[in-house]
Amino acid sequence: MNKNFVMVCLGLEPLSRGRACFRSALKRCAGACCGKESHDDHALRLRQSLERLRVVCWPWKGAVALKEQHPEMTQYHIIQNWLWLGAVNSLEEATMLIRTPAGFDHDGYKILCKPLLSGNYEITELDPANDQRAS
Repeated sequence: MNKNFVMVCLGLEPLSRGRACFRSALKRCAGACCGKESHDDHALRLRQSLERLRVVCWPWKGAVALKEQHPEMTQYHIIQNWLWLGAVNSLEEATMLIRTPAGFDHDGYKILCKPLLSGNYEITELDPANDQRAS
């Protein structure tokens, strides 16, 4: 994305009539600010840049349990809004971990997105009505 174009569009950097922006002089601007690049081309580059940063919205209503099973053990990883809340040995224990995440954890998102959306693991949606803390 052309930062200067945004700066100019927001009025944070003034442009002199007929002159390119300061970043253009430094060869760091594709020229949308002065007509060397069309606004459509700039918008396309912007969308392509933002696409790389896209985050998948949490596809479930609430927390889920991702089942990890091995011959010697089974664990359920409790996850809500891309935040790993902990691991338990049974689904009955899962409600003890359900809570509202404090914020978005980008690192957690990058780690959890693939296994949750791959279809390779059993996912169980947890019912917040079964939250034993409320009793």
